[in-house]
Amino acid sequence: MRALGQNLRRGRVVSGASTLTQQLCKWLAPRERTLVAKLREAGAAIGLEGALTKPEILSLYLEFAPYGGLQRGAEQASWAWLGKPAAALTVAEAAWLAVLPRSPTRLDPGRDATAALPAQRRLLHRMHALGWIDGDELHTALRQPIAIA
Repeated sequence: MRALGQNLRRGRVVSGASTLTQQLCKWLAPRERTLVAKLREAGAAIGLEGALTKPEILSLYLEFAPYGGLQRGAEQASWAWLGKPAAALTVAEAAWLAVLPRSPTRLDPGRDATAALPAQRRLLHRMHALGWIDGDELHTALRQPIAIA
């Protein structure tokens, strides 16, 4: 609703509020950034959610998400930015990689390797608050430098 209000006030799309499924639809069939296009993406997302399971949608999202530069997909980005497969990432590296699709141009590691660190730190604290990592893991992850390959 917030994004809709902002977009209507400005007469153009200035804020997203897309679901993962909507973002996936946007990447699979790029359109202009208009309110009509946003509504079409929402319709396509509803159709996709009727055709695929949530794990299938998440798998496609991870395969197509932009990670800065020309990198698409978590596995490709993991190799390109960190020089290793996604399965071998540390908690710190995984959190750093996870935030890149939020703003792949602004957080592009090829332009500024440190740009994503504040978002990575917020994600690590959120993971700790949710009980996904313990205090020792949080402390270790916050101290670990991210080495771009």
